[in-house]
Amino acid sequence: MELLYLWIEDYKNIYRQGFNFSPLYKFEFTPTKEENGKVIEGTLKDNITKEERETKETFYKDFFNVKNEKDDDKTQKGKITNVTAIVGENGAGKSSLIEILANYNINKAEYYNLIFVYKKNCKIKILSHIEINRYPKTSNLTEKIFTVLYSSNSHRYVLDIDNNRVKNNNNLIDLSPYKVFDDYSHLLRHPNKNIIDYIESQNLSNIMCNYSSIQKVLKPFILLPSIIEISLNYSQNHVIQNHNNTKPVKLDFITRFGHDLKEVSLEKKKNVFIINFFRAYIISITEIASKSSTIYLKLIKLIEDSNVFSSLDDAYVDNLSLFTKNLEKLFDAIWEDKILKKYFAVFGHGNSYKVDKICQYLYEAPIVFDDILFSKVYLNLKELEKNKDFSDFFTFTLTSMIPIIQLKLVQQVHKISNIYKHLSSGENNLVHLIACIYMAKNVSRKGGQIEYNAKNADSISILIDEGELGLHPQWQKQYLKILLETLPKIFPKKQIQLILTSHSPFLVSDLPKENVIFLEKEESTGLCKVSKLDNMKETFGANIHTLLTDSFFMKGGLVGEFAKSKINWAMELLLEKKEIDPKDKEKIRYIISCIGEPVIRHKLMQLYDEKVKFSVEDRIKQLEEELKKLKG
Repeated sequence: MELLYLWIEDYKNIYRQGFNFSPLYKFEFTPTKEENGKVIEGTLKDNITKEERETKETFYKDFFNVKNEKDDDKTQKGKITNVTAIVGENGAGKSSLIEILANYNINKAEYYNLIFVYKKNCKIKILSHIEINRYPKTSNLTEKIFTVLYSSNSHRYVLDIDNNRVKNNNNLIDLSPYKVFDDYSHLLRHPNKNIIDYIESQNLSNIMCNYSSIQKVLKPFILLPSIIEISLNYSQNHVIQNHNNTKPVKLDFITRFGHDLKEVSLEKKKNVFIINFFRAYIISITEIASKSSTIYLKLIKLIEDSNVFSSLDDAYVDNLSLFTKNLEKLFDAIWEDKILKKYFAVFGHGNSYKVDKICQYLYEAPIVFDDILFSKVYLNLKELEKNKDFSDFFTFTLTSMIPIIQLKLVQQVHKISNIYKHLSSGENNLVHLIACIYMAKNVSRKGGQIEYNAKNADSISILIDEGELGLHPQWQKQYLKILLETLPKIFPKKQIQLILTSHSPFLVSDLPKENVIFLEKEESTGLCKVSKLDNMKETFGANIHTLLTDSFFMKGGLVGEFAKSKINWAMELLLEKKEIDPKDKEKIRYIISCIGEPVIRHKLMQLYDEKVKFSVEDRIKQLEEELKKLKG
């Protein structure tokens, strides 16, 4: 299925406005009958002739399907049926339009009086409660138009349609970072975890599951590092009050071991990390418990009795089984308590991994230990993938442990001394966007639960709201090409419609103007308005400077407002009849020398010379400075 047209009667700043999503059709809806201020009937017509459409169909056939030279003929790929960019100034209605698309269902179609026009099996269908002349409505108003994958980097509550009045949309798979955070918030019941770190860690657990596949689709654009840095996310010491409040109880990590960690055996390094790993988990559940004094006091009493935090550190490091015995004693006591049992999912109870099994995996896994810190290790994903048991364990355990750990992709820059560097923010943004989309290949939400049904959809509409945020301009140039190459590989045999909102002129220059919805905000009403394509310049292959000079993209020229104010100040003084203050002369001269635009700089210099009337020596000195600047 492919969305062709959407008409919205009244939603936020969108009022009785239509939006065309396909260059092959030019629909226009005209209301003809109202009841209680609401449109109940109208006429829908297509303003493109059959001959024009046939010509366009020839042009657009496989237009967005990119064949990479490295792809073999056996590579199964999906098909990009269409790409639409939605552009406009802030407040023009981009996000409002995306919200309607992401949340569509028949209840919303009735409440907001919407018209969805889409194509299915080469037939035009309409979903709406409005009576529409010339076109028959779909006989099944409840049928699914498409599965929607939605991702946004732009703001916190991206989908805020009133869910009290309409039912949830089970076709929506919201991949927005904050939505992913909400879905897994049961793992994060305490306030100390940085939300950005959490989202990044969650995405990296997805990469862990699908490393080779994600590496393959990203390979033409970025070398995906094979190392994940795992850091315990707690301070060295955590002091709490004990059960009778007579003295504080100190919960701490092992941070010293008599001598440098470099000289410690590998076995003891692993023992130290495992002890700190479990202690971090215990600290996290004390923070959860602190919300209830009854639960908190019960838990602290059990921790004290278990001796998991004690002066036995040296003995624990030498004999890990002594530590794990006390640890299991603590977990068993928590699980046996009827009140605590309801609040905590403890290792060995309610999941498939017990303490001894976790220790075994941590011992045998392809882990490199930090030579300085006791709370950081490096996991090799290529080696991890070779052992499915390891892979399943780390994916499950690290996802469950996200409240107390931080995951980061790193590149190894020195193999002998194990020196690593983190990815840049732009690299991270790109990797996490693809990782999120890849997750949706199998995972979706339904009724608040994580389910597996996206892979069963025949067609997918992918909505990405300002996905290029944080990318370097060089990668903004490649942004659409990256999506066009990777999405068909992620969703083989799928029909994919891609809808993007953006402020980037690079994206617009990658699309014919018929594939761009230009939104404006009416000055008098603030309502969303679609600009007529006849008034817009051709965009495909256009120089971004040419696009930016168009008043639609940039009002008031291309010079920064601060620089413009300084230049205007200098110009006003130069044009005044009165003499310029000697202090301002040097300021004006320096401003002129800093101007990068040669025409403006030359014109202001002429005004300056006429006003100040340089001596010959001053003029020679000034020209020498300009010559030196040009050579430099």
